[in-house]
Parts: sequence; C-alpha cells; structure tokens
Amino acid sequence: MSNEIIFFGSFLLFIVLMLAIDLGLFNKKDHKVSMKEAAIMSFIWVSFALGFYFLLLTEGEILHDITSFAKLQGVTTKHLHNITLIPGNFEASLTLYKQNLALEFLTGYVIEYALSVDNIFVMVLIFSAFGVDERYYHRVLFWGI
Repeated sequence: MSNEIIFFGSFLLFIVLMLAIDLGLFNKKDHKVSMKEAAIMSFIWVSFALGFYFLLLTEGEILHDITSFAKLQGVTTKHLHNITLIPGNFEASLTLYKQNLALEFLTGYVIEYALSVDNIFVMVLIFSAFGVDERYYHRVLFWGI
C-alpha cells in the first residue's frame, strides 16, 4: 500500500472523527453558540491547520515517500510544484520541496478561511429570511455545508 493512500486515508478518517466529535460531543443539544464558544472552536480548528502546516514543513517527504533525488524530481514534475531543485544536493532540494508544500497548504487554507467570512453574512441573511432560531444555526450549518 502506498504512502499516499495511507496518508490520505488517515487524513479523511481524522476529519470524519473530528466532525463526529464536534456534532456528537460538543453539540449534543441545540443551543445558541456564544462568542466565547465560537472563538474557542475557531482557535481549535486553526490550531489543527497550523499543526498540519508544521507537519508538512518538517515531514512532508513522507506524503509521497521521497527517498531519492530522482523520486523528488518525479513528484515535483507530476504535481507541478514550481520549485527549482538543486542537482546533486538532495537535502537542500528536499527542504525546498517541504517548504513549498507547506506554503501551498497554508496559502490555500488562508484563502478558504477568508472566503468563508463572506459566507457567514449570506447565511445570516438566509437564516433571518427563513426565521431560523439561533439555537439551530450550528446544526443547520453542519448538515447544510
């Protein structure tokens, strides 16, 4: 079994587990989410994202099982990573690859996080139009998104 299958399978399992914990453990009963609770949950999710960033930054080669310069060249070509490898210097090239991989993830995360802010305003308008009680916001958002 390849490293990619194990990695992404574990990643998906982690996401499903976190969503189950979020809905089943922290939100068993419908209630109005306070600003404090929202801030804590946001902090936790952002912390997970930053943890994943640092995992990619330090151990990113595990994702594609990169053990040689030739394998590194193949991966960067296949996935269109825009980095210039240093022939004859595997360690420096691997460091560049891991930095690029981590930065690509962090860039995507920050863009998606920023774009989600405008969705909040749209959701509030929709909830107001349909008269959804504030205590049901979390459940509706969870299943709706």
